[in-house]
Amino acid sequence: MTSSWLVPSQSKSLVDTPPRSRLFVRVHHHPLIPMLSTMRIFLVAASLALVSSALIPLEFTALEKSTTQKLVIFHDPNVAKSMEKLGVLEALDTAGTYGAEYEYTVCDVTAAANVEPIKGAGFKEFPQIFTQTVEGGIEPFGGDLTAESFAKFHEFRKLDVSSDKVQRMKGSDGKGEVEGAAGVLALAAERPVMVKMYEEWCGHCKKMKKHFQFVSNLPADTINNAVMLEVECSKVGGTFCSDMGTTGFPTVMFLFEGKAMKYTGGRTHAAMAEFLGDKSKWVMEALPPKIAAGKAEL
Repeated sequence: MTSSWLVPSQSKSLVDTPPRSRLFVRVHHHPLIPMLSTMRIFLVAASLALVSSALIPLEFTALEKSTTQKLVIFHDPNVAKSMEKLGVLEALDTAGTYGAEYEYTVCDVTAAANVEPIKGAGFKEFPQIFTQTVEGGIEPFGGDLTAESFAKFHEFRKLDVSSDKVQRMKGSDGKGEVEGAAGVLALAAERPVMVKMYEEWCGHCKKMKKHFQFVSNLPADTINNAVMLEVECSKVGGTFCSDMGTTGFPTVMFLFEGKAMKYTGGRTHAAMAEFLGDKSKWVMEALPPKIAAGKAEL
C-alpha cells in the first residue's frame, strides 16, 4: 500500500496516535541527564507535564492511522540540522501559541521499527518536515521551519480569500469572463497570464486553490501585473486543455506575448508569487501548435 508520507518528489500503520493526555518527553537531550538517576529523570518528566504538552514520538506506521492536525519531523539525532529543527518543534510546543490545534510529532528515523518504512517512503536526507491539516491533508512544510515561518503558515490557514481576482474561462454553465482560447491569447498579449487547468474532483487542485486565489489578490506591481486564470477542463469541454499539454491535474501554463512555458515550480502562494515577480525565471517557448493556430476546439 502506498504511503501518504512520502518525500516531496513522490507523494500511513502500528498503533493509534497516543492521546494528548499521555506524556512523552525526550529527556535524553536534557543537559542534566548524565547527573540524574532514573528516579530523578522520572521526577523531571512529571514536573514538565505540569507546564507543557511534550513532543509526541510516533513510529512511522502509526502516522498512517493518525488524523489529528500536526507538525511532524522525520528526525535523525545524528544530524545537526535535524537537532536544530527538533529544537524549533520543542520551542513551538513549549510556547503554546496555538493551543491544542496542532500536535508536535517526532518520528525517529534511526529507530529499528522505522528504518524499512522510512526507506520505502523514499526518504534519504533529514530532517524532513510535514504538516497534516484538515483542509490540506499531508503536505511537506514549505521552506525553512522557524517559529516565524510556522506563524506565517498558520496565518495563511486562517486567511479568508473567498473574494479574489481570479479570472475564469467561460464554461458550459455560462460562468466565466474569458471566451475560449482566443480570449486567453488576447489577454496574454497584454499581460502575463498564469493558466491553471483543473477539475473539481482533483485533491491536488483543491489544495492549490487558496494559494492561487491569494496570488490574484497581491499588488499588481509585485507580480508584474499578471492575471491568474482558471480553466475547469470538463466544463470548458473541447480540446483546449489537451492542446495546452494537460495530462494530469492541476497543469499550470504561463503565457505572455505570444509565447508559453509550463510552470513546474511550487504550488504555494510564495512560490508562484516569486516566479511571477522575477522575469528571469520566465523561460518562454513557442505556443502549443493548435493553440497558436487557433484550432483548439471548444
